[in-house]
Amino acid sequence: MIWVAGVDGCPIGWVVVGRDIDGRRALFGMIEALDEVASLLPQSPVAVGIDMPIGLLEAAVPAGRPCDDAARRLLAGRRSSVFSPPVRAVLQARSYEEACDLSRASSPHRLGISRQSFGLVPKLREVDEFVTSDRQDVYFEVHPELSFLAMNDDRPMRFGKKSAQGVIERLRLLDHRGVLDVSQIDLEALGRHRFALDDLMDAAAACWTAERKWRGEAEVLSGESLQDSTGKRMEIWR
Repeated sequence: MIWVAGVDGCPIGWVVVGRDIDGRRALFGMIEALDEVASLLPQSPVAVGIDMPIGLLEAAVPAGRPCDDAARRLLAGRRSSVFSPPVRAVLQARSYEEACDLSRASSPHRLGISRQSFGLVPKLREVDEFVTSDRQDVYFEVHPELSFLAMNDDRPMRFGKKSAQGVIERLRLLDHRGVLDVSQIDLEALGRHRFALDDLMDAAAACWTAERKWRGEAEVLSGESLQDSTGKRMEIWR
């Protein structure tokens, strides 16, 4: 058996979709900590796509990391789904005001951060601690909208993922590509797992890209192929 997985953050942990690419079996569930991914699967995964930035800049710049800028150009009308993660110094912030001060102090551009970015700081900190440079060949960054773009023959999704139309078009793609058997999704079970359908869809898209990466079929957006101060590559796979 060869297992791959996709991971998406949710308010109380991480949603995981795992897939045995030999037996074509899939499972999903929730974990509290990122280092529990392997424990959810029958065996350690060979590739894990994580919907969370990996590798952070030291100085805030207008376009963010080169890979974020490249992702926006590819996504065109859905470019707003790509946010620039905060700089490394912000990981130590304990308030939004402190985070903005640290971001502004990092470069002459004097850029603050959005409240959305600050809300992700605990998850960013967890990813930064777990995904060391020597783990990055297995655990790597994805963006679900880029995964869906590749899944849809390079045509961006027409609707937002939280709209009824957006849910339908994404589930159809996942079902068509054999990632999830939509007929088997139990919405009540999702409620018991305490995560939303869009979390499951994003984790499934990340899982699809993880399988593509393991097979050597995925593409990487890396801009200038930068490494951050901890040696992690700043790149997004799709």
